[in-house]
Amino acid sequence: ENYAPFVLAVVVYCLLGLAASRGKVSRWWTLFPLALAIYFHIFGTLLLPSLLYLILHDTGPGKWLDSLPSSTKLLSVLVVIIVGAITYYLLYTHYYFFTFALLPLIPDRFTVEHDTLTSFKHIIDTVNLLVLLLPGLPVLLLAFFSSPQGGVLRNSGYRFLAVAGLTILAAVYAFNPGIGMPRNWDLFSVVGVPLAVLAYAVILDENRPTTRQVPAAVFSIALSLLSLGPRVASQVMPNIGIAHFRSYLTLDKIRNRNARSLLVDYYAATGDTAAANFEQRHAEEDFPESVLNKQAKQLMAQGKFNDARRVLERAIQIDPIYPDAYGQMGVCFIQLGQIDTALTLFKIADGLNPYNAQTMNNVATAYLRKKDYSTAEKEFLQSLAVDSTTLETLAGLASTYLALGQFERSIDFVSRLAVRTDMTADYFRQAGDAYASKGAYPQAARAFGYALARGLDSSYVRQVQQKYPQLKVIP
Repeated sequence: ENYAPFVLAVVVYCLLGLAASRGKVSRWWTLFPLALAIYFHIFGTLLLPSLLYLILHDTGPGKWLDSLPSSTKLLSVLVVIIVGAITYYLLYTHYYFFTFALLPLIPDRFTVEHDTLTSFKHIIDTVNLLVLLLPGLPVLLLAFFSSPQGGVLRNSGYRFLAVAGLTILAAVYAFNPGIGMPRNWDLFSVVGVPLAVLAYAVILDENRPTTRQVPAAVFSIALSLLSLGPRVASQVMPNIGIAHFRSYLTLDKIRNRNARSLLVDYYAATGDTAAANFEQRHAEEDFPESVLNKQAKQLMAQGKFNDARRVLERAIQIDPIYPDAYGQMGVCFIQLGQIDTALTLFKIADGLNPYNAQTMNNVATAYLRKKDYSTAEKEFLQSLAVDSTTLETLAGLASTYLALGQFERSIDFVSRLAVRTDMTADYFRQAGDAYASKGAYPQAARAFGYALARGLDSSYVRQVQQKYPQLKVIP
C-alpha cells in the first residue's frame, strides 16, 4: 500500500498551492504532486476541485463567478448538492462496489450496527478522527473565533485549502470506514493535511493579531506531539499494543472479525500456543457466523446444498457483510442450477471483499455454466492474475478453451495441473474423454498419459482407443 507517499504528495500539493496563491511560485507546480497523489491512490482525484479553483480564481471566469449575487451562489451550491445526491444514490443502488464502499443514508440489509450517514455513531466517529489527526483543533478554533476574522474568507489561499479539505472530508464521511477490517485510518488520515495547513496558516497569518494566535499554535503543536507518545508506545510495547488492538475488537466487533486472526497469528509466531488457541476458540464463540459457515461447507461436501443454503442464510442474518457466506451460498445455487442467483451472490461477495481469487473463480464458473465462454475466460484470467496456483481456475480455463475449440490452449492448462500432486487420475481421464469426443486426439493422448501416470487402468484407455482408432496413447 502507498498511503505514506500518498499523504506526503498531498502535503506538498497543499503547501505549493498555498504558496502559488500568494504569488511565490507558479500554480502549475502543483500538477506534479497532484499527479503523484493520483498515482499512489485514487483518492488523489479528490484534489481536482481545489486545483480547478487555484487555476481559475483570478481569471475572467473566476472573477465573474465570484461577483455573482449571494443568492445565485447559494442556488449553485444547492444544485451541486442535488446532483451529488443523485449520483450517490445511483452509484449506491446500481454498483455493489459502491454499495459497500459508501455508507447508506438510512439502514438497509447490509447495514452493520446501525452505522449510516446520519447516525450519531458515525458523526462522532468522524469528529474523533479529526481530533486524532489534529489534537489541537479545539484550541485553534477557540483562538480563531476569539479574534477578528476579517478578510479570511476572501483569501484565495485559504479558499484553496478549504476546498481541498472539505472535498476530502465529504468523501471520508461518505465512504464506509471499514468492512471486515480495522478502521481505515491510514487512508482517511489524508483529510488532516489540508485541515492542518489551513488551521496553522490562518492562526499564524502575519496580517492578523498574534496575541493569542502564537501561543495557541504552540500549544496545539505540543498536544500533537504528546498524542504521538501512546501511539509510539503501542508499537513497541506488546501489552499496550494488544490492549489497543482489543479496543477495536470490542468497540467495532463485526468490522474487525477478520482482524482476530492477526492476534492468533501473533501469539503463534511468538510461540505462545496456549494464547493462540484461546484466541482462536473465543473468535469462534464471538462470531457464530464463522461456525455456521464451516457447518455449511460440511453439508456441501455431502451434497446437501439446500441444507447448506439455509445454514448460510442464518449466518448472513447474524453478519450481513460476511463475504464468505455469500460466496458459499452462490456455490450452492450453482449446484442447484440457479446460475443468475449465484452470480448476484458472487457480486455481493466481490463487493464486500474485492480482488478475491476464489470469488473471481466462482463468477467465472457461473458464466461457464451459462455457456458464456468469453466472459468466463475473462473472469478466469482475472482470477489467475490474483492467484496463479488455484486448481479450480486452471481447470476452469482448460474447460473454457476446450468449449471454445482452442485445444492447444486447453491442454496447456491441463499440463500445468499435471505437475500438481493433488490432482487425481480421474480428472485427467475425464479430460481425455472430452478431448477425444471432440476429435482432439493429440490432446486426448496427453491427458490419458497423465492419467496413466497416476494409476489409471490401461484397460480403460484401450477401450477408448477401440472407440477412437485415431487415438494413439502409449501406456
